[in-house]
Amino acid sequence: MDKNKSIPQFLYYSIFLIYMEVCFLLFTFGKIDWTGFVTCILFSISAGFILSIITSIFNVKINKIGTLLVIGLITFIFTAQLVYYNIYSSIISFYSIANGTSQVMEFWGKILDVLLEIPFKIIIYIFPLILTLVFGLKKIDFNKNNYKAKAVLLIISIAVYFTGILTLFIPDSDLYSPKKLYYNPESPMLCSEKLGLLTAMRLDLKDQIFQTDASENEIDETAETIAEIGEQANHEPAKNAEYNTLNIDFQALIEKEKDPVIKNMHKHFQSVEPTNKNDYTGLFKGKNLILILAESFSPMAIDKNLTPTLYKIQNEGFKFTNFYTPIWPVSTSDGEYATCTSLVPKEGVWSMKKSSSIDLPFAMGNNMKSSAYSTFCYHDHTYTYYGRNLSHPNMGYQVFKAVGNGLKINSKIWPESDLEMINATFNEYKDKKPFLTYYVTVSGHLLYNKNNCMAVKNWSYVKDLNYSTAVKAYLSCNIELDRAMESLIKKLGDSGLLENTVIAISADHYPYGLSTDEISELKGHQVEKNFELYENTFLIWNKGMKPVTVDKAACSLDVVPTLSNLFGLSYDSRLLMGKDIMSDNEGLIIFSNRSWITDKGSYDSITKTYKSSVNPGDITYIDKINKIVKDKYTYSRLILDKNYYSKLSLK
Repeated sequence: MDKNKSIPQFLYYSIFLIYMEVCFLLFTFGKIDWTGFVTCILFSISAGFILSIITSIFNVKINKIGTLLVIGLITFIFTAQLVYYNIYSSIISFYSIANGTSQVMEFWGKILDVLLEIPFKIIIYIFPLILTLVFGLKKIDFNKNNYKAKAVLLIISIAVYFTGILTLFIPDSDLYSPKKLYYNPESPMLCSEKLGLLTAMRLDLKDQIFQTDASENEIDETAETIAEIGEQANHEPAKNAEYNTLNIDFQALIEKEKDPVIKNMHKHFQSVEPTNKNDYTGLFKGKNLILILAESFSPMAIDKNLTPTLYKIQNEGFKFTNFYTPIWPVSTSDGEYATCTSLVPKEGVWSMKKSSSIDLPFAMGNNMKSSAYSTFCYHDHTYTYYGRNLSHPNMGYQVFKAVGNGLKINSKIWPESDLEMINATFNEYKDKKPFLTYYVTVSGHLLYNKNNCMAVKNWSYVKDLNYSTAVKAYLSCNIELDRAMESLIKKLGDSGLLENTVIAISADHYPYGLSTDEISELKGHQVEKNFELYENTFLIWNKGMKPVTVDKAACSLDVVPTLSNLFGLSYDSRLLMGKDIMSDNEGLIIFSNRSWITDKGSYDSITKTYKSSVNPGDITYIDKINKIVKDKYTYSRLILDKNYYSKLSLK
């Protein structure tokens, strides 16, 4: 090979990595964030040099094979992350790879659907691999470098890497600046947006290997936030106001605490504004509660004719018209975690499973059990799925049954029947008054096609509707949930429990098994992806109650505090990330990409645009809410990492 006409291997690798990073940024975020892009380029060049050193250790033949393997592996990684992002709006963490590969592969049909939806992007991704196969093996210099050349490449690689590190120190006041995300990678997704996918994955891997949890690097930032946020500045209680708080002497805790992170947390929660007790406090005190986490549920599935029971529950109870269920960045169990704990899921781990080792006094099971309730939990799928056999007893459920540990239903079909679950379990708790029963449903699960057992079962009800097959399958699956609710209400009535039992239904996430076009088909217009895609509802119903319509901004984080207030439970609203929707505090909806909606307006974190008819262009307000949102992520993570509730002696 004529070396004068060949491409240096280190240059080929570097250009390849930069190409892949640029494609990733454009395919996922639709833009390049220039604040960290220079750093991303420098890290890519440094990595290219290192890869060249490694593969050129061997002779030409092995070097060629090694190069193909490296380029193929990196192409696979970027392609897999692109597919994952198109399903979950996030990147997959090493924790999920290690713990849930088999579970992810259960949804191979959805993966195939996504691949078919984005063929052009896939072609763009594999283009360098094809180019390498066709031309690169002839054009790249694969000759074995001597030790001197390797040493020079290594020195250059290190110099370029540390130059990239230096660029992180360019002044940047952004809450999620490249420097903050690099040294405190709280969000792999945000880190990948600023610094590139490979850097985000490298930092995530380091986090998993060294098990870095709460970092003292956060102390100064969060302390600054406390001082600056008006909402959290030594709240002055209104005259004659009563608040949902516990008798916690934060000042005493601060004075005796040695751990600087815990001390800072005490200061923070001492300064948070609590929610007030209100006309709805204790409305359902002493009543039974049946709480349902409905798989992929959405108000799009509520129809007077198709799902009359859900329609009845929605229109005769609390009707929340501005409620959202964001999808969170690691797994679909994160939606359940947010709903059950009122904490923002930590990125990089399965928060629900990890929470099995910490105190969760405000989870409905624990709180209602402490108020003399009998507590039950049922799930019509595998009992070990996402570690629910560990997390759900820890949330206070004295009885936890699912497929494989006591729930007797037909588990050979997929998805399993919610109706069967209700019918198989009702007699276990009906006489244990007062009771809390928590159902985790599965009938609404993807894939939405004619192979879905629930779709097949209820197809006759939808076959003549003017919708695509996927949409009709989704509606069929939710008909099974409706039949389950119909059976539940009848059983409650026959047992004399109906008037004294509250039914609450919240989704774990929006129906991501439908494509955006299919959701648009159901909605009757093209859906907006950053906010509208996650529109949902929260149903609370008690027979004979006066219907209540609530248009306050709310989300799944608000489920626990709202139910706690309605049932008159003792809890401390300062220690939860959601708020009682019925309180007079401003509503707040937060999303995994740090966008948000309040009662005043909405902020798109990707485009950095704020829309409001009340206070357009109010930079102070935008900065204030951005800091509150960051706090909710930070302190949720610290609560999980530090087992913070155990430090408060809450009994």
